[in-house]
Amino acid sequence: MVAIFGTGWLGKALALHLKNTDEKVFGSYRRPEVKTALEKAGVSTFSFEDTLVLKNCEFLVFCIPPGFRKNEISEVLKQHASVFTKLFQIPKKIIFISSTSVYPKDQGTYTEPQAQEDSPVFLLEDLAKTMANDYNKEICVLRLGGLMGYGREACNYLNKNSDNLNHTVNYVFRDDVIRAIETMLPNFKSGTFNIVSNQHPTRKQILEKRCQELESENNTLTVNRIIDNTSFKNTFSFEYLFPDPIYFPKC
Repeated sequence: MVAIFGTGWLGKALALHLKNTDEKVFGSYRRPEVKTALEKAGVSTFSFEDTLVLKNCEFLVFCIPPGFRKNEISEVLKQHASVFTKLFQIPKKIIFISSTSVYPKDQGTYTEPQAQEDSPVFLLEDLAKTMANDYNKEICVLRLGGLMGYGREACNYLNKNSDNLNHTVNYVFRDDVIRAIETMLPNFKSGTFNIVSNQHPTRKQILEKRCQELESENNTLTVNRIIDNTSFKNTFSFEYLFPDPIYFPKC
């Protein structure tokens, strides 16, 4: 059984995908219309106030955006600690969705141990790991790159007049994230892994080749900030269906 806490743009798509496998899937809801939509699609539901249906749950996918932009770090950590206290007692294994914003913004190639330990994202990951360990649960943190696909089109986010067009991107297509999580379920391993596409074109290259909005005239040096995805690929023998953001499906 898989419980997905947070059924927004990613969580709902994950629930709809997994329901077509052998997994029994539960999706969380706060609003009645979300409950109705999930159940109409064949996904069982639960609320934070009533988690008894999850008593035999093996996996919990924690898929809630942290809210650092709207709240103080201390308040976010306090709120999540309260949620973790209730939810982390239930499953055997936890998949915690995080972000590659945990890494420095400077040029370089970053593997999992190179996160900024004073970043809000790292502090939240650390809290999740600590509380999972307190409850003797296995936990795996997935640090996702910039999510694209299904209404999230890179061309809508990039500005051709920006002064950082020579910076590389670390994007990932939503289907590959879902496939990565599905791959983990029968082969779960604790740890922290980056989920980012293989190729890292510059913003300029995406605007030129995908959006057809620029001519090739900018000769500034490329700023290579690369989030390395080797660990997950090697650990789970995983291959990306969409390795290059320039050629992500337009959907």
